[in-house]
Parts: sequence; C-alpha cells; structure tokens
Amino acid sequence: MFRRSIFWGLTLMLGTLLVWLVVRARKQEAQIAMAPAPTEIVRSAKSSPTRVIAPKDLDAGESQVEFASMVSGAPKSGGRSALLHVVIRNRGAVPYHNVMLKLTWVGTSGKAIDSQTHLVPGTIEPGQTLNDGEVALEGVPSGSVKCTIAILHSDLGQAQAR
Repeated sequence: MFRRSIFWGLTLMLGTLLVWLVVRARKQEAQIAMAPAPTEIVRSAKSSPTRVIAPKDLDAGESQVEFASMVSGAPKSGGRSALLHVVIRNRGAVPYHNVMLKLTWVGTSGKAIDSQTHLVPGTIEPGQTLNDGEVALEGVPSGSVKCTIAILHSDLGQAQAR
C-alpha cells in the first residue's frame, strides 16, 4: 500500500509538471505572435565594379617582349629593360577594363626567376581587342631569356569616368 501511494504521488507531480510546461510554452507562443514584426532596415550602397579573377574569355595571345640594353648609362636595380607589346582579345559577352597582367621572367634553365605585375588601362568591348602599345619595363632580371604573360584579373563593365 505504501509503495502504491508513493507511485501515484510521484505520477501526479510529474503530470502536474508536464501540464505546467505545456501551458507556459503556449502562453509564450501567443505573446510572440502578438508582438509586432521587426522592421527591416534596407540600406543602399554605391555600385562598384566586379573583379573577375583569371577571366577565361580574355586572351593575351599576341604579346611580345623585346629585351633592350641598359637605359641611358647607370644600371637600374635589375640591370635590364624590355619593351612590352600586349594585344588583349575579349572573346566573351561582357566588357572588361583595367586588366592586370602577370609577367613571369624565365631564365635559361626554364625556371621562373622573377615576376611583376602590369596594369593595362582601357575598356575592351566584347569581341574587340585592346592594343596597349609598347610599354618600357625596367628592373628586368639580368638572367632572363623570355617572359610569359598571364592575365591575373580584370574589372567587369565600362571604365568609370572620373
């Protein structure tokens, strides 16, 4: 008899606790539903160009580097200079501007000696080419035999007028 009364007492306490938890949760749900919805603040930002890393539709296929002798007397930090002639083709459907090139100087052993970056300003329309002309580069490593040119990144869209 004693065990039975303890069992029913504990069962009653547990049932009471369960009912209290359910009622409390329902009251909290009702309060949340009645509260006003939070307002969303929308801010606008100036549009900026999107940068494309190594765009597949830009090609620097007709690029040439001509090594020149020392420029006017005293040697520079690298000792040599070169003339860079770059023609970039846009084979995509969007215009690009501010193309960043990576120039990798290769030695006689075929290994990369040094690398530089060069910005090609101007807009390249879809299906068009951009001729950068001849650009004089200084600080060319003295052991370099050739130069490989790769496109690092470019900005999408027309160049902004400043």
